[in-house]
Amino acid sequence: MPKRLRNNHGSALLMAVLVMLMLTLIFAAAVNTSITDIDIARNAKDRTSAFYIAEAGLEFALGVLRDTPSELDNDTLVSLTDASYALGNGSFSLEVDGATPYWAVTSHGSSSGGKASVEVAIKRRRNAYNVWNNVVCGGTGRNKQLMNGNASLHGSVHICGDSLTQLDPAFTISGSGGIFNNYSGMEAALSSRLPALDTITFNGEVVRTLNAELRAERGRIDLDGTGTVGNPDAPGGSPPVKETMDGCYVEDGFGGNSGEGNVFSDNGTTEGYDLEVELDFPDLNDPYTDPNTGIMYATYLSYLRNNALVISGDLTLMPGVSLSPMSNGFGSISMDANGNLQISGIVYVTGKITVQEDIAGDNDGLPLLFDGKGTLVSQGNTLIDTDILSKGTFPTDDVLGFISAQDLQISRSGGETHLNVMGAFFAQGQITNYKQNQVAGALVANYMEIYNVPDLFHVPSIAENLPPGMPGHEVSAYTYEMVNGTWRELW
Repeated sequence: MPKRLRNNHGSALLMAVLVMLMLTLIFAAAVNTSITDIDIARNAKDRTSAFYIAEAGLEFALGVLRDTPSELDNDTLVSLTDASYALGNGSFSLEVDGATPYWAVTSHGSSSGGKASVEVAIKRRRNAYNVWNNVVCGGTGRNKQLMNGNASLHGSVHICGDSLTQLDPAFTISGSGGIFNNYSGMEAALSSRLPALDTITFNGEVVRTLNAELRAERGRIDLDGTGTVGNPDAPGGSPPVKETMDGCYVEDGFGGNSGEGNVFSDNGTTEGYDLEVELDFPDLNDPYTDPNTGIMYATYLSYLRNNALVISGDLTLMPGVSLSPMSNGFGSISMDANGNLQISGIVYVTGKITVQEDIAGDNDGLPLLFDGKGTLVSQGNTLIDTDILSKGTFPTDDVLGFISAQDLQISRSGGETHLNVMGAFFAQGQITNYKQNQVAGALVANYMEIYNVPDLFHVPSIAENLPPGMPGHEVSAYTYEMVNGTWRELW
């Protein structure tokens, strides 16, 4: 063999070794890349898992807060949620920081090597399912309406409208009528007996507010002329007040010749009814089980009668004419000749209830002043035709409730032209207002008949200071909700 050829012996082996080395390096790089990709995928998976665990923790915290709506103390809220909880292959821990009515809730989630944190602001708010968190709460309606006539309603309004269609007007507002978010125009006879309104900072100004919202599950809200829902924001005033509504949730929209143009709400005019579950409007004829005793009653009305001081026949309360003391283990009532009413518990009247001025005597215009916490229940109708005022602060010191199994009338036709009345009012049928009265408290009925543009003012604290036996008292007065636009991922 030629010498030149013999010198090439082993070159093929060398090439093979080089190729194998290159393949080994490529394989090692591929393995390293795969391991890196796997680590990245695992980290992403762990991070995603931690994120969902943090989200679950946030929902858990909101659930705890919703279940403890009566808690106001921040330390108590923190103790309820500030802990670490195992979940799946990870865990979450919670933090609550802030003060009434706003809190920041932070949830830290972890899963293997992944970590994530999310935060949201929550606000303590009045429960929309509580009928007493409204100046007016209307049930089924009738005659293709739920409210007939005009009124100035100061506070939240909730309309169920079970008998209405989207073509029916639930409420027509015109003239000087409207729905307002403050106590503008309230007379001193009422304002001097009421707690101060909440204050918030709105558009850089500290204002007093009723936190008013309008809800209509069925039926249209018609606005004609100068009828309005809220007012444009206007700085200043003595005291400064919130003019705009906190929110409007009207399923069938607004109509009338003014319509949406006269609606001034923080959330606009296009949001429909926002409650996931239909509001359970109270009915005196529904069966009822006493949660304290477990005793079942055929109707709520029979529950009231069995847990009350029962007065047979009609009851007339007339300032200037005394009422001798009556009592049993459930309720008591008495009144002196000066119209000072002492009441506690539930007083059930098998006939009608009339509260009227002493027209024939020398006490014309003398108000009824109630002292205590009690409820008057009428198996028939109820007529109120004189001033009814609390002796102390309403409703925290003194509170009076009226329950009518039929209808309730405030100021009879041809009676007093202007009354100042305080209380919690419920009628199975309808509530009628005939005069230009001022009423402070809350009104709940299946139908409203309103004349002469009265001022009806909601007293927000009435929901947690209800007189005994009021329908709908089982629903908590408060809940918590997330503040829109505040959710954020921290890391």
